Amino acid sequence: RTDPMLRACNVAGHLQCGGATAPSTAPVQDLTYSRKFPNGTCFILLDRPRKKNAMTLAMFMELTRLILEARMDSNVKVVVISSETPGLFCAGGDMRELTGRPSWPEWYLTFTEYRLDHLIHTLPKPLITLLDGSCMGGGCGLGVHIHNRCFRVVTENVRLAMPETGAGWVPDCGAHDFFRHVPSPVGLFLGLTGAVLDYKDCMYCGIATHFVRTQDLPQLKELLRNRDLGKCPEQSIAEILGEVSTPVDGISTIQKHFSEISRCYGAYSVEEILSRLKAEASEWADNQIQLLSHRSPLSLKLTLGFYYRVKWFNWDYQRICAQSFIFAQHLMSDFREGVKSLLLDKAYTPKYKFNSLSEISPEIVAKYFSSETMIESVGEKMHSFPLRMPRNLPFFVGKK
Repeated sequence: RTDPMLRACNVAGHLQCGGATAPSTAPVQDLTYSRKFPNGTCFILLDRPRKKNAMTLAMFMELTRLILEARMDSNVKVVVISSETPGLFCAGGDMRELTGRPSWPEWYLTFTEYRLDHLIHTLPKPLITLLDGSCMGGGCGLGVHIHNRCFRVVTENVRLAMPETGAGWVPDCGAHDFFRHVPSPVGLFLGLTGAVLDYKDCMYCGIATHFVRTQDLPQLKELLRNRDLGKCPEQSIAEILGEVSTPVDGISTIQKHFSEISRCYGAYSVEEILSRLKAEASEWADNQIQLLSHRSPLSLKLTLGFYYRVKWFNWDYQRICAQSFIFAQHLMSDFREGVKSLLLDKAYTPKYKFNSLSEISPEIVAKYFSSETMIESVGEKMHSFPLRMPRNLPFFVGKK
């Protein structure tokens, strides 16, 4: 009677034998690589511009290797995650691979992705993420980590969102960690709607720590590469960013509508949120109702349940990633349907497992949230799972 997700994790022992290290073929090293500088700065770069740096399994594996390498290298004082292409950070996971029929176990990609997110989050060295351009879904897992060691830089080009509910999925990649840190209940609003944030929104919500104009990014990178970081890299980074960053002028969209968001999204059920939006009787509220009507009903209810569990019970990042992994096993069929209808066929009429909110009882929602034992077991696997790909296991690297 063991949970099937736990059984899936337990095959780790069968996959570790005879494996090579994380895919280190020339193609994937062309898509993501690192550059180290004498002052102790290590740049980890994404370089797949034609696909907006969409991540494949091979890229997740290579990034894992690079993060671990930087973590263990005593000469590395600071890690910078950035794109090689100006105006582009990361558009998330590669939809072709995520919704395809891979030759490896279906759970392996999301497990590898969430493990990478957790490795980045727990990096014991200062981290700088340069969010210049699109930062969607899995891009947030790479670039948005709310803690004192992470400096999150945005430019005027940034477009940040977690749009998963629009495709039968639930915001993942640790997003619920930063949802709880933004002004309440903006995190729930972001998770349910997939609202796209600009640099003003990111600064207002605390998702970003600094705003740097695109024209000043070369200067910032030059300073990070060449300035002596001394014995206290965090202080040196703060000084560098203080020299290059710019104050944000004007009111952000989230700030402008904060009172409406608070009134309508501060509810404890999706139905109540819709009821409050109807009572609001404004153009903004009507747009919200229209937007939510095009989201997966199950995704909406699971996102709300996830948000409050993280907030009320103070889930740590590992537990958040573990629950996301468990969701991924149950929602893959809806996700394939959503991506096929919205992104591939462009029919915009996905046929999800549940067609309305009324079909989804609290008991159904509860079944998607696993027990303490299950969560802990998955979390432990994220540490103990071998960092190797099984031999003769084909995978999609992706074209540059």
